[in-house]
Amino acid sequence: MGSKRGRVIYTRVAAKWAAVEQQKGPRKLLFCTNTL
Repeated sequence: MGSKRGRVIYTRVAAKWAAVEQQKGPRKLLFCTNTL
């Protein structure tokens, strides 16, 4: 029931987290985690 869509969203979120880590933004990463 929307498992594929869920995986796509998870992949996109993971990509965003990876980009944040590359930019060295631990504060933003924690903020996003708290928001979720």
